[in-house]
Amino acid sequence: MSYTISWREDGIYRKFSEVVQPEEILQSNFSLHEDPRFLEVDYIINDFTTIEGVRLNPDHAQIFASTDDIISDNREKKMKVAIAAQPDYQSLAEVYRQSLNTRMLICEIFNTVDDAEKWVSE
Repeated sequence: MSYTISWREDGIYRKFSEVVQPEEILQSNFSLHEDPRFLEVDYIINDFTTIEGVRLNPDHAQIFASTDDIISDNREKKMKVAIAAQPDYQSLAEVYRQSLNTRMLICEIFNTVDDAEKWVSE
């Protein structure tokens, strides 16, 4: 498994490492969605800043956005989705952001986790 999930009082910090596979992201998403705390958190920070590579393409990013759209329909409040990623992988993050079709998720992309942390705390 190349990710860890840390639950915080008001959010989630998820760190990916090694080479990220699409199945790992889906598995991680399902794990989050199954937890009742997920519906109450204000944000999630997805940290891709130290990964070694990805086995993802734009179709995967669109699928992740679609599943997130579906699960967000169960939320009663908006959630910030922060993606901190190396520049080489930000185009995939942008495909995800542009593919979101819900008003319940607000997504931004950052170069650093510090910048993502600042944004979610605003």
